[in-house]
Amino acid sequence: MPEAELILTGRFEWEKIIRRVVFPSNQRSIKLVAMMLASFADSRTGENARPGEARLAAMCQLGQSTVRASLKWLREEGLIYRVSRGSNLGQANLVDVYQLCAPSDWESRFPLLPSHGKDSGGLIVRPRRANPNRVATTTASQ
Repeated sequence: MPEAELILTGRFEWEKIIRRVVFPSNQRSIKLVAMMLASFADSRTGENARPGEARLAAMCQLGQSTVRASLKWLREEGLIYRVSRGSNLGQANLVDVYQLCAPSDWESRFPLLPSHGKDSGGLIVRPRRANPNRVATTTASQ
């Protein structure tokens, strides 16, 4: 199977793609990192997204290793392209620069919600509650 061509995309079109992709329950943080990364990109072209891992981690309230793994997954799946690699050597703490993009086969590559965004097909696995009958927790006030 030939490798899919990467299509450069603007921020808002890219966000529509990310909103539709259904991530496995153990990888849902990727969607948060992706959407936060997009907020740093040029809206028309999707270029010049350069928040840095530490800033993304703080903004997403995630660990830096989770953000790093999320960015790696997005790169490997063709949803972002690293234009230039940063460096933490020396006095200038340079960050990676990303371009938002999508593989040409994204609609067949990922499980997707319908374009209206409702999970009518049951694609999103909901976690089971530990006690489904529990309604509220009460506390003693004395």
